[in-house]
Amino acid sequence: MSKRDGTFFTVKDLLDPVAAGRPELGEKLVAAGFEDGKVAGVDLRLALLWGRYSQPMNFNLDLLGRAKKGRLRLQTLYERALEAAEAPEAEGDGVSTAVAEATTAGLAAFLDALHDDLNMDKAMAAVFEWVTQVNTAKLTRADAASVQGTLESFDQVLDVLVRRRKGLVSKDDLAAWCDPEALKAKAASYPAGPVQDALTAGATPALDVITALTGELDDAHVVLMVGARHAARKNKDFAAADGLRNHMKAQGIVIEDVPQGVRWRTA
Repeated sequence: MSKRDGTFFTVKDLLDPVAAGRPELGEKLVAAGFEDGKVAGVDLRLALLWGRYSQPMNFNLDLLGRAKKGRLRLQTLYERALEAAEAPEAEGDGVSTAVAEATTAGLAAFLDALHDDLNMDKAMAAVFEWVTQVNTAKLTRADAASVQGTLESFDQVLDVLVRRRKGLVSKDDLAAWCDPEALKAKAASYPAGPVQDALTAGATPALDVITALTGELDDAHVVLMVGARHAARKNKDFAAADGLRNHMKAQGIVIEDVPQGVRWRTA
């Protein structure tokens, strides 16, 4: 690799070539399949994993492109499994023999490769052989759960999947967000600050308090937003209710009113 020849890259160069003063690298990345001319950190991670630590790595844009394509194959199958898991249950919806056999063999081959002095090239071959086999199957709900679990097992090593979270805020829990005494009981579930202060006073936190929250959006904060939206609707404060829905949408949270309460999931 040579900086003079344009084949030497730093991590900073790859993540944002223009900001790093390497616009020519950005053009090469576009040609290699990175539409925005940048390498996502997760693709760089997979590229660096894709080889044996005990041998020199021929690090180049082709390797980065292969990593991106591989990561997208994993993510596409993961999304497919999530959708199949939510489909209506049908008779005979057990794990199919083909998926079960492919999964057993794939996991065994993956673990064998890891035990072979972290032979990641061999491990990745096992993963994508399994992906190819599973992609030919029509997934039942049980298959989908098995595929999702297997991908998450692989991802304990690879750490490249964007995982969806989901939940249901029941009708009873929604009602609690309109009950001052129930709100006081919820206060201990939230860290010290304006949200806890409002709950301790038996009040639903205001829209500006909720939208000012920073940091990771954990499940408790999603439930807080769903509950506050419900309380706003009950109080006919539709501006606040719409504001909370829009804030959740901006944070990648999709909500759906259902007979059981409100379902939510990450987009």
